Amino acid sequence: MTGSLADASFLKMILYIATTAVILAVFFALAWKIYLPAVLGMSETTSEKRILSKEEVTRTVKSKNPVRTYAMIEWKKLYRTPAWFMNCVLMPLIWPVFMLGIASFQSFPALAWLKPPAFGPGLSPMAPYSAS
Repeated sequence: MTGSLADASFLKMILYIATTAVILAVFFALAWKIYLPAVLGMSETTSEKRILSKEEVTRTVKSKNPVRTYAMIEWKKLYRTPAWFMNCVLMPLIWPVFMLGIASFQSFPALAWLKPPAFGPGLSPMAPYSAS
């Protein structure tokens, strides 16, 4: 299947598209059956049902900005769900550190001793251990 576009084989291209569509359908079906109910079920809690009086309702229900309310709900979900926290919160904090580390190897000659040795033609990393 790797040479379908290079060989201009229309049948191989159709087979590739069909295989990709089937794999996507399987993953979407699994997501709908497993992942989404689990995420939606995380916010469910049981509580005692009690009828509130009018003054209790007006005292507890306050008018807030809906955009801010939804933003706070989403932030709480991000911080409480480990997978979302690692992917959406932690990675944007860690990547700049990685990029600075890579840049420091390239821009500071004092850190050159940390770089692996360069091997040219005819040289190998195993040269000190070779029998010849």
